[in-house]
Amino acid sequence: MKAKHLISGLMFQLYALLLVVVQLSYGVRTDEAKYLLNIPYPHPPLLRWIMSQTEFLSFQEVFWRIIIATIVIQSVWIVRDMARGLLSGQRKFIMLYWLLSAAVLLQAGTIMMAPITAIQGLIFLWLLTRPNIVNRFPAIVSLFWLISLFTAYQAALYVPIVFILFFRSDISKSKKYICVGLPLLLLSVYTITNPLVVVSMFSAGSQNTSLPASQKLEYLFLLWAVGGSVVLSALGTVGMIVKKRWDLLFSMLLVCIYVLLSFRMYYAILFTPLFIAGALSTPRLLCSCKSRIFLIAFVALGMYLQYGPSVEPSAARVVSSYINGIDGTVLINGSYGHEWQYELRQPVRSYKEKLIEDASIIVCLEECEEIEGFSVLIEEPFVVLEKL
Repeated sequence: MKAKHLISGLMFQLYALLLVVVQLSYGVRTDEAKYLLNIPYPHPPLLRWIMSQTEFLSFQEVFWRIIIATIVIQSVWIVRDMARGLLSGQRKFIMLYWLLSAAVLLQAGTIMMAPITAIQGLIFLWLLTRPNIVNRFPAIVSLFWLISLFTAYQAALYVPIVFILFFRSDISKSKKYICVGLPLLLLSVYTITNPLVVVSMFSAGSQNTSLPASQKLEYLFLLWAVGGSVVLSALGTVGMIVKKRWDLLFSMLLVCIYVLLSFRMYYAILFTPLFIAGALSTPRLLCSCKSRIFLIAFVALGMYLQYGPSVEPSAARVVSSYINGIDGTVLINGSYGHEWQYELRQPVRSYKEKLIEDASIIVCLEECEEIEGFSVLIEEPFVVLEKL
């Protein structure tokens, strides 16, 4: 490895660690807690099971934030290899486009499935530029497809790319169908044998049904913009259309449909690998224009400040800092998520009068009536009561 590449790699790692530090300021979110605690929905079990095996680590959250941030940021080397036929300046610019995507900034330090799925999509796109790998190791590539699907359902959004990947290879037609279809079949079997997963999928799929069409399109445009900090979004989309990259266009269509059904800000990163591949399809659009980098950096920073993590710690983390030395059940009055189960070492239950006798702490996210035998431990911004 050249010294300049080693220095670049270290700089990229510092960048990843900086994004982790910012995420740590808030604490574990509900979806992150689901994965760390191996709660059996909404995704298949592979990665969340692996995450749950590190539950014994006191620094489990930090560990996984660093792992995922490192994977996302260091994947810039995959982007570089995808651009290996371009001029040096063009390669540097496409690498900066990846690193300065608002979606990458927002998701690199999170413990979510979306950034991992995006990297898996990026690897499939890289394999399109390395057909000899698929020809020599079709079973390994198919296994990676299976792993991707059992990491998160959203990996299926990249099925047009995987289809093209195998059907352009030199393996027999029967092997092509097996390599693409068998992992999908196994995922289907897993899904229909897990009713809770099916229910959660329908729940997520119906999230946006009550919204007007104009608002759905507004959300879609927002994720499209965040996915590539506008500049890469535009370059990538134009590249797909100009070069008639049907694999990319069909995958982007699937992502768009999915987002219209279930909007989440963290889905923006699912667009980013597609934008990279689209931009690389038309190298003449990747001219060394420094103003573009300043623009994409400016937009990315603005989106990060708008949609990035709060610097204020979550309610669950605040409460945990006060009560982790206290034994007994914690009752929560109000709506709460799985982050409370992760942050608090005590049993957590919803507030009910019949449970007060066994409780040592009552958290009033909603207004509580005065409860005899309890004193106020925290008064702002919500009330926490401790048993006398």
